[in-house]
Amino acid sequence: MHMFLQRFLHSHTGPIPNFFARLVDDIFFLWHHLEPTLHELLHTLNNHHSSNKFEMNHSHTNINFLDTIVYVNPNTNTLHTKLYIKPNKATFCRVFGLLRPKVQGMRYWCGHRRYRPGNFLRRYRQTPTKSGPVRSLSCMDEFTLTLMKLRLAVPSDFLANIFAISTCSSILNTWIKFLATELKCLVFWPSKEKVRCYIPQSLHRQYPNLRCTLDCNETFVEQPHDLKLQSVTWSEQKRSAPAKATICII
Repeated sequence: MHMFLQRFLHSHTGPIPNFFARLVDDIFFLWHHLEPTLHELLHTLNNHHSSNKFEMNHSHTNINFLDTIVYVNPNTNTLHTKLYIKPNKATFCRVFGLLRPKVQGMRYWCGHRRYRPGNFLRRYRQTPTKSGPVRSLSCMDEFTLTLMKLRLAVPSDFLANIFAISTCSSILNTWIKFLATELKCLVFWPSKEKVRCYIPQSLHRQYPNLRCTLDCNETFVEQPHDLKLQSVTWSEQKRSAPAKATICII
């Protein structure tokens, strides 16, 4: 799909978008030309290939894309994003409500170099606001950005563009470590009695002592800038940087 769109845009003689991004078969782009030329672009694109057909939703004010609403601020004429309201918003708000008290004073994680060795005890007065850099996004927007990264594997540069920030690496590093600590109670190892109670009968007859099934998985990730991390994730077989994980299925 990516190569198809690149070849089409290079060969198209009419106006083309200045910025566009793609996630699988969802495409987002900004159009700064007249609306008739936009429909002409769609018509030409659908006739460019016999099997690839596209549908378009466009708006002058706001549009839904993935899990966000991209909208134009009429006062400043700038792009902004907010959470796309779905039927499961109540669950999202409950989880965020549990995390909110600890999130408001959370400081961005800057790496192990900030840790002090030994029994060093830092004494400081607590303040109602967090220390460190000022937030560019609200706490809920940062939470949404992190969930989009984990669920959709969206490139970080693309997330930074649709949330109108320069970079999101510090937000992701902080929130992923924070969620791993706060939500680890949701990941638990059931007892042998619980496993035997819910295991399918077909497996129980053949493997009466089965506790779990192990599987290996690889997920392609963005190549890190750190050379040590590149060497850890690099795969000579795939000639790319996949993240490897062992999954336990109970």
